[in-house]
This record gives sequence, structure tokens and C-alpha cells, in this order.
Amino acid sequence: MLSHETYNAVMSHAHGKIQTKTIRTNGKDRTISLYTDKDQEIHRMVKDALWKDYGKRFSPNCYAYIKGKSCADAIIDINKRARSYGGYIRTDIKDFFPSISIEILGGILRKAYPGEFVCKILSFISTGRAGISQGSALSPLLSNIYLTEFDKAISAISRYYRYSDDMLILCECSIIETAG
Repeated sequence: MLSHETYNAVMSHAHGKIQTKTIRTNGKDRTISLYTDKDQEIHRMVKDALWKDYGKRFSPNCYAYIKGKSCADAIIDINKRARSYGGYIRTDIKDFFPSISIEILGGILRKAYPGEFVCKILSFISTGRAGISQGSALSPLLSNIYLTEFDKAISAISRYYRYSDDMLILCECSIIETAG
């Protein structure tokens, strides 16, 4: 439930100038947004409020950005279960954070929160182009909220693991690997 304190802090906050920095990780260039300390404080406040509402809704097959879960936990579970499947599909979502639809994410959030609040928090993390920024305390949680229904749909048909944008589906099939 959204507290009056969080709502008022968000609605009265004038976001600082966002600087960006390009970093190279795993051979890919990523643009990271650098927020002011006050902006990050507001982002964490919103993240905590959203976590209370959405944290329990996440698929048990999602291992990214969730307290008490890690990539290592997924690997342990995969090692226990993989032998009972004939194959796997491994894939990732190309340019995941930049490809998140602000319109779809806004629609998901508007089911639980007032429209003006949703617009304000989306303005905090919108890149001004497409997708959401990397570098905000909010972005990882919002990415999990964005994929919650997808996680449930895939989990209903096969054993599935997701860590951020990397996915592994255990299945009765040949080994297939895709990129993007």
C-alpha cells in the first residue's frame, strides 16, 4: 500500500539533472544514468513501497533483484532438475532495459496506483528515448514487475528460470540457443 508520505514525497520532488555514463560490460556498451543523492533517496522510497505490493507476486522462477535469491540459487536448482529434462532453451532479451515499453509498464502500475503517481515515477526512470534507465534503484524492480505475467505464462508450460533478461527453459527438446 502506498503511504501518504511516499506519495507526497514523489509528487513534490523536482528531479535533478540526470547525467549519463557509458560503460562496457561483457563486450557491450551500456548507458548508465547517474542520479543525484536526493533522486536516489526518492527512488529507494518508491522501490520500498512497490516491493511491498509486488514482491510477493513475483514468480518463484525469477532470481534477479530479489532479496534472498541469487544466480547461484538458480544454478543449484537447475543442477537438481536438469537431468529429468531432455534439453533446454537458453535466451536473453536483447537490450532489455532500453526495450521495456513505458506504456505497458505504466498500464501495469496504473492497476494499483493513481495515474499521476505512475506518470511521475515513470518520468524518473524514462530515458527520453525508449525503455527505462539503468542506474536507478527503481529500474531492477520495475523490470521484474514488467515481466511478471510473462514469467507466469512460461512457468505454466515448462520449468523456467530467469535472471534479469537471461532465461533458461528446461524442456523435452534438443538444445537450442538464441540471442535476442
